[in-house]
Amino acid sequence: MCKGLKLPPLSELLEVPRSGREHTVLAASLGRQKSWAAAVLILRKLWQRGGRASVETCGATIGACTSGLSWTWALWLLREAAKRGEEPNAACLLMALCACARVGKWELAVSMLELGSAKLPDVRSCNAAISACAGGTAWRTALALSTWMSSNRIDLSAVTFNSIANACGKASSWTWALHIISESASQGHLDVACWNAGISACAQSVQWDRALALLSEVRLQRLNASSVTYSAAITACERASLWASAAQLLDVMHQTHIGPSAVSCAAAVSSCHRSSEWRCAIGMLDAARSVSTKLDIVCYNAAIASVEQSGRWRWAFWLLCRARQDRITPDTISYNAAMSSCAKDARWQHALGLFARMTSDGAWPNDISKATAIAVCGRAALWEATLSLFSRGEGYEQRSDALQMQPGGGISRGRDGVVLRAVCVLVVREVGAGGSPRCRLEKFLQLPLASHHDVCVVR
Repeated sequence: MCKGLKLPPLSELLEVPRSGREHTVLAASLGRQKSWAAAVLILRKLWQRGGRASVETCGATIGACTSGLSWTWALWLLREAAKRGEEPNAACLLMALCACARVGKWELAVSMLELGSAKLPDVRSCNAAISACAGGTAWRTALALSTWMSSNRIDLSAVTFNSIANACGKASSWTWALHIISESASQGHLDVACWNAGISACAQSVQWDRALALLSEVRLQRLNASSVTYSAAITACERASLWASAAQLLDVMHQTHIGPSAVSCAAAVSSCHRSSEWRCAIGMLDAARSVSTKLDIVCYNAAIASVEQSGRWRWAFWLLCRARQDRITPDTISYNAAMSSCAKDARWQHALGLFARMTSDGAWPNDISKATAIAVCGRAALWEATLSLFSRGEGYEQRSDALQMQPGGGISRGRDGVVLRAVCVLVVREVGAGGSPRCRLEKFLQLPLASHHDVCVVR
């Protein structure tokens, strides 16, 4: 069957009898269309009629489950075929093992490798099991499997080394990742994917000097460095607050055929945020846009965070407008950073304007959003606007059902505690122990505020 061929309804597929070869072709076609459930139903219907499925049919159906990431049904079919005397071959076992590997079920993958070692002596099955260990961060098991392969005289391929290095990288075990890279090079497997995993491991462990040393090795070995390679190295610089090195690497990407990616640009801009270099952050963003780099909201959020740290609220507004021009919708993080920049310059009108616009962009206010809006109102002594802002309860519980008295007379409001504390402290600071705002706050809380201390200990 052709890949694009439209299949008949499932009811018709279940009723029409067909030969073993037709069953195999149909199961393979359903697998390509991610219709693993239909493939399983057809095979079960065949068994219910008393028919026998060939090894090829079982393998194609298990392959359909593998494509659909349904590892449970893949294992069930494997067991059911064995119970019916239709002993699966190595290809069936390999497909079931890959199904476990794709969803990170490394314990099952390793168990299948041990139980079926007589039928799975090749490097493909071992690579699938090691890949599963990488998904489950069981890097020690991945190393043990590589030792098992060597003891069973199975040559380790470039894919094997890449999978082991990836497993070590995800576990931030940079020392073992470097060891695997050395072993891979000594056996003549020079694959940039292995170096990428090592650089990522060093980045996660803030070993920026070793990450840059690996990048230099990639150049010396004349390997085809990719965007992933440079992005990992820039991330290592970003975590060490080395904005100049990150900017230099981003320039190298501009000068080569690679070109910057959204990931590399976001990491470089974020390094400027950590070093308070907001002008450099905007320059990096503009340079990426000039070469038509497909940016995302993460890049803009990093730039807005950079200008927010310096209180450059006009630049925060400009970046929000630029994001919309690029057809990127600002999210809650974008608005929170922009509101914070307005708060630092006492621009309460602009901060409240941003707060009001959040929902129109689908960015729902969170605790930080409301606390920022309350803080900027507090600096402008706008206690009525603050209390009204909290009372509206946009996205929050409006009443005080969650309020509980704490030992010593304090009040708690669950996840809104930081916002409630900001309101209470603001009102007390503005009008003291008495007055209309205090009465309104008591009415809203449905609890009397006995003293200044009771208000200030809100958590």
